[in-house]
Amino acid sequence: MIAPAIMTDSDTLAASLTHWWALAGVDMAVGESPHNWLVRDRPAAGAQAAQPVFAPLPQRAEIAPAVAPEAVLREPVAMPDDLDGFLAWLAIDPDQPEATFSRTRIAPHVVADADMLVITDMPTAEDMAAGRLFSGTDRALLGGMVRAVGLDVEKIAMASLLLARPAGGIIAETPAVRAAERLHHFIGLTNPRTIIILGDGTNRAFQQMNGELIDSATLAINHRGGRISAMLLPAPFVLLKHAERKAAAWAQLRQLATQS
Repeated sequence: MIAPAIMTDSDTLAASLTHWWALAGVDMAVGESPHNWLVRDRPAAGAQAAQPVFAPLPQRAEIAPAVAPEAVLREPVAMPDDLDGFLAWLAIDPDQPEATFSRTRIAPHVVADADMLVITDMPTAEDMAAGRLFSGTDRALLGGMVRAVGLDVEKIAMASLLLARPAGGIIAETPAVRAAERLHHFIGLTNPRTIIILGDGTNRAFQQMNGELIDSATLAINHRGGRISAMLLPAPFVLLKHAERKAAAWAQLRQLATQS
């Protein structure tokens, strides 16, 4: 076995130690910045550290802002020109406004050659449970209204602007306009002798559609079968809550009865 050589020359030993410290990155007695001496393959002190390089992130597909269903513009839909086909279309068509908030739709109550069509804004919660319009506390109110003009509640037609009740009972503008177009078509198919429109939302929707406001209480609706006068009254819940509004509505109805 050959023993390792032992350096005895002081200059050679000093050069060797200096070389070792240089390899370790130590080339000065004091440095301004701290160093992590445990990191392998460090650049020599004083050399500019290489900047990290990141691979470019994949481009994210541009996402269009969310649009509420009622704000989507649709091409006008050709509605069936026969009553049976129209009612079937209301029940099954997937693009009806109600498709965005309810699976249940309450169809209009149709009466042949109806003397009166009563239109409300939407079914009540009681109506949704019963599956028909004016099924709860509104039923007695409606009976009193039609008796004031000498009619039977069982012999009047009933319809609602919306076929189902949205969350919170709030009608957005776009669905209201589309629903008014649909109900306007229904009026043309049934041609009632007179119409009562209940509620401010229903009134506004019809005015935007094809209604001519005659006075504060009368709206003339033009349709393919002619022109029908519609009486504007407060919503049923307003009439039930405010006696003075109900009394004023009954006065209007009695006036309608004398004109018939």
